[in-house]
Amino acid sequence: MNEPHAPFYQDGRYHLFFQKNPFGPFWHQIHWGHWASPDMVHWRELPIALAPEDDTLAPDGIWSGSATHARDGTPVLFFTAGNDKAPIHERTGLARPADADLVRWMKYPVPVTEQQPGPGHTGDFRDPFVFRDDAGDRWFQLVGSRIAGGSGTALVHESSDLVHWRYRGPLFTLDAKRYPGFDKTFELPVLLPIGMGTDGRPRHVFLTDVGAQAYYWIGVFDPAAARFVPDSEAPRVFDLGDHHFSGPSGFVDPRTGRTIVFSIAQGERSLRDEWASGWAHNAGLPITLAIGPDDDLRLAPIDELRSLRQDLLLDLADVTPATAVARLATIKGDALEVELELAADGHARRGLVVRRTPDDAEHTDLVVDTARKRFEIDRTHTTLDADARSRGVQGGAFDLRDEHVRLRVFLDRSMVEAYVNERKSITSRMYPSRPDATGLGLVAAPGDRVVRLKVWRMGGLDAEASAWHPSR
Repeated sequence: MNEPHAPFYQDGRYHLFFQKNPFGPFWHQIHWGHWASPDMVHWRELPIALAPEDDTLAPDGIWSGSATHARDGTPVLFFTAGNDKAPIHERTGLARPADADLVRWMKYPVPVTEQQPGPGHTGDFRDPFVFRDDAGDRWFQLVGSRIAGGSGTALVHESSDLVHWRYRGPLFTLDAKRYPGFDKTFELPVLLPIGMGTDGRPRHVFLTDVGAQAYYWIGVFDPAAARFVPDSEAPRVFDLGDHHFSGPSGFVDPRTGRTIVFSIAQGERSLRDEWASGWAHNAGLPITLAIGPDDDLRLAPIDELRSLRQDLLLDLADVTPATAVARLATIKGDALEVELELAADGHARRGLVVRRTPDDAEHTDLVVDTARKRFEIDRTHTTLDADARSRGVQGGAFDLRDEHVRLRVFLDRSMVEAYVNERKSITSRMYPSRPDATGLGLVAAPGDRVVRLKVWRMGGLDAEASAWHPSR
């Protein structure tokens, strides 16, 4: 699979679509797969929603897009229509449900937006993100593109009926010379509300994918001008896992008002290994976004993920690191959730050790380095396999300030998703060579105090299937 996208909520169920090749774990003939869920955690796969056809709209792929609702409450899908024989290969299409269960979808026969040839236009025109204005009388469509000789951007279009669109110009641009690499196309553009800034003005977050890495800006969206003004021009890395978290999509959950983002978690196996296993890549956990008191992002896994907790394997409070290490030594597993709160004493490296062998030959460390002000995953000893790609240190800037270290970590076989103080995340991969690489450990200084440490075994596919209620 490629990116999950087009989330929406309808009649008690969440729907999410994703880039799918039904013929094998490789890049070819992309369709739209379809999931539905009562809670965004337990998903059931439905029949393919959209497929390439021998027509003039999208014979060469149904690529990424988004979803919105028409005025009558009917969901509407927008997608990138691939046609390699067209003068400009990428256009955007529209699809509406063909049945009440939202299983079958009917494509509008012609593109709804196309990039017009002209100075500054590059032919890059994909990944439409459509949202309704707060006033409710119009929709905006962002299309990923770039300006020739300039930076990447999202091209803004406006409509009152979802079919006829008027071009409004670029959402915003950067000084590409000042930020090397950002002359590339801004793929998967997403613009979502995240709350009120400290100056009393509402803020949006703009997310995009540049070179398979998600970046973000926080700023003010002006619907009258159809422009986004970032608080700071400098792009910020969204996830510190170095090209694992990518392809962002999102929506505002109408049930709770939360802003929620989905992602693809990129794999690291060879094409041969992916073919042998039968799958390539997977979705990341859904996360909520909000603005913090420092006018920067706050992010956390959705609360519904607690439903995956099966057995509470460890529950410690106010103990020494030595006591925590001894108790952790009894815990094994590769599908775990771990919560750690650690009171830090001085500058040191602190965090968790996961996927550890009993002799410590293989292990992966998730650490906050207060001296260097970084949050990192150290995969130097993740595997003994000399040909494995899961190596090196990934991470980025993180200032603990005067807070406790608060880590929440999800392990799911090769996946690791870690969140520190709801301010930064790391999504990465681990492919240990030994089957006994299932242990846990602690990284702490002698004067530290473990305020809280909990470990749960997470439910697997059987638990997910049993939790699905079709009547919902």
